[in-house]
Amino acid sequence: MYTNNETHLAVDSIKNLISDNTDKLPQNFPTSIILEILTIVMNNNMFSFADTYWVQLAGTAMGTPVACSYVMISFGHENTIILRESELTLLYYRWYIDNILGTWIPSTNNNAMTWTRFKSMLNNWSSL
Repeated sequence: MYTNNETHLAVDSIKNLISDNTDKLPQNFPTSIILEILTIVMNNNMFSFADTYWVQLAGTAMGTPVACSYVMISFGHENTIILRESELTLLYYRWYIDNILGTWIPSTNNNAMTWTRFKSMLNNWSSL
C-alpha cells in the first residue's frame, strides 16, 4: 500500500482535505507550504540498510513521521470516490489499512458499476 501510493495523488488528496475543511483551520494556515514540503519529502527520501544508502524512487517515503497519516488520507479519498460510483452494487465495504472486505451484489441496472470495472478502479487508481 505505501509503495503504491503515488505522490501527486496523495498530495492532491491532502489538498482536497484541507480545502474541504478551511473553516476549521487557522486563517493563516500555510496550505501551499505544507503541500510543497510533502511533495519534496515524498519525492526525495533516502534511507540506509546495513552499510548502504538508498534513494526511494516510488511510493510513500518510508520512515517519515507523516507517512501513516499521509497514506490514510490518500486512500480514504480514493475509497470515497470508488464507493460513490459503486453504491448500487456494493452492499458492505470495510477498509482495513491494506485489506478490503466487501459484499458485491450483481445488478441488472445499466447504470450500476460492473465487478470488472470495480476491480479495475481499485487496482489502477493512479491511472484513473
